[in-house]
Order: sequence, then structure tokens, then C-alpha cells
Amino acid sequence: MLRAGVSSLAILGCVFAVRPASAQAEPPNETAEEPRFVPRIGSSAGVGLSLEGYVGMTAYHSERALRGHGVTGGIARVRASYVIAGAFAERSDEIEFGRWKAFGGFAGIRIPFANWVDFEGSVGGGSRTHAEDDLRYDNGNGYEWATPFAMLRFGLSDRSSEAPFALCIGFEVVAMFDLKRHDQPWEVVYPRAEGIPPLVFRGTTPIGGSSAGVLLSVGFDVFISPTLERRKAGVGTR
Repeated sequence: MLRAGVSSLAILGCVFAVRPASAQAEPPNETAEEPRFVPRIGSSAGVGLSLEGYVGMTAYHSERALRGHGVTGGIARVRASYVIAGAFAERSDEIEFGRWKAFGGFAGIRIPFANWVDFEGSVGGGSRTHAEDDLRYDNGNGYEWATPFAMLRFGLSDRSSEAPFALCIGFEVVAMFDLKRHDQPWEVVYPRAEGIPPLVFRGTTPIGGSSAGVLLSVGFDVFISPTLERRKAGVGTR
């Protein structure tokens, strides 16, 4: 009996001694952290050209009123390294207080981010022509006045791929400031009964102001990169 009891105790001691050892032998269950996305400036080497069409909404303010306009236009951009330059033409929709058409150019800087969007900022100028067909002006002929403007543009854009030819999409905030103002005379005549002088009302309309809006553009982009050309040459020589 004594021998059987001692044997049982020895077996139990071995079992409990093996369990902690086996538990210590198992590797800890570690969970790997996901890599964090940290924006970094990408390569600026190369030359690119993009042609885009855009639509947008603007708020136009003048001494006359604050009103909203829809705009459509086209834009061409050339970029080399961190420098960007371009030209554009646009026209607004026509509402009760007139319309405009504008064209001009701009130049600025571009900051490309790797695996992310590119940021742009530029200054520019051009000519904006305000027009209205109201019969009050110029004996029923309306008016059309051109004025120079200054412009600020800030935006971001992205390409559909890293291929030399790709689709591009952009979003911009644009502000335009007319540098010259006009006062357009107007006259309204209300005829009355024969022998009674007509009622005549005269005044002037201030033309020129400032506008700010947002634009969404879509187009095509061509990019020539020295790095890409070296890669192609290296693949061809293998």
C-alpha cells in the first residue's frame, strides 16, 4: 500500500511538472500592428501635360448684388518639377443680372505626394467680360464690358495610374478679383397718353466685382518621367 501511494504521488508530480514546461515552450501570441499611412513628398522629376474640362459653382459679389452662377470651361496645365503653369477659358450661365466669359493664365507650385493626391497653388490673371442683354441699356442693345482680373487657385488632383497616359481628376477653389469697375448708364421710358410727357427713369449699374467658387475637373494627363525611361531601358537590356 505504501509503495502504491508513493508511486501515485510521483506520477502526479511528473504530470504537474510537465504542464508548466509545455506551457512555457509555446510561443507568445503576438498581434502584428498594421502599418500606418504617413504622407510623404514623392518624386518631382519629369514633365507633364494635362487637358481638362471642368464645371463648378461660384458666388459673385458686386455693388449691385450677391448672386450665384454655374460655370463651365477648359484648362491646360504644364508641369515640370515643382513648377506648374497653365491657361484656361470659361463662361458662366446667364441669369437676370447678366453673365460673363473669361480667359487667362496662371503659374505656381505643385507638391506631389507618393501614393496620394498632388496639391497645387497658383496665382494668375486675365480678362473677364461682363454682358447683359437688358433693354434698359444702350437703347435696347445691352452692354458688354471687359475688365482685367487677378486670380488665386488652390487645388488637389490625382491620376488613375502611374502609366505615362492616364485619366486625371481634380478639385479646385478659385477666386477672381476684377481690377477695373464700370458704371453702365441705363434708361427706362414709360409712354403715357398723347400730350403727356413720358415717364423717364435713369441710373447707372456698377459692373465688376469678385467671385469665389469650387470646380471639379476631369481630363487626360501625359507624364514623361526619367525614372520610368530608365526602367524601360533596363528591362530592354536584360
